[in-house]
Amino acid sequence: MKKSILFFAIAAFLSVISCRNSSEGTKDLLNSTGLRGWKIAGSAENFKMEEGKLFCSGGESCLFLKSGNYRNFVLEAEVFTEPGASAGILFHTQFNGKGIPSKGYEIKIGNSSGPVKSGSITGIRNLYYPFIADNEWFKITVSVVENHVEVFLNNIKVNDYIQPESPWRSESGRGRLVGKGSIAILSGGNGAKAIFRG
Repeated sequence: MKKSILFFAIAAFLSVISCRNSSEGTKDLLNSTGLRGWKIAGSAENFKMEEGKLFCSGGESCLFLKSGNYRNFVLEAEVFTEPGASAGILFHTQFNGKGIPSKGYEIKIGNSSGPVKSGSITGIRNLYYPFIADNEWFKITVSVVENHVEVFLNNIKVNDYIQPESPWRSESGRGRLVGKGSIAILSGGNGAKAIFRG
């Protein structure tokens, strides 16, 4: 089985990202050259690279990796959220040019921005209790192996989902299925920052 390992750092300030693929080695995804390896759906003003950090804030927009078609992977991110920050990590998704895509899953980043909390598989397996506080760094790990998705916060498993063979989905959620696709960062907030750093 081919396995990819993706390391993120998200904060209300977002900084480093690197990716290791079993056949390609490790490469930096965020670096001092800016967002060269990414493409934006929505407003470019919601993403800002500064001193090796990616700042994510503002309305609903997505930052997609230009390359990569991920299926099985482990993704790790250090995250820091300001109060009210709302962001997400999307996987098995696809660039649509206009904001939040309908394909793939979202792992929620946000501890005080609404009822759904960090570590949720949004709309599929929501968490309503905050395991993490704002204004402190935490580690999030997402493991995807075929139809099995696990989410860990500070190395504690908070979500474990096995997609059934024929899962029920609402009309608007038909694309929320495991498969393969791109990785993206979602900015869905109100101005509070969420930072990736490495």
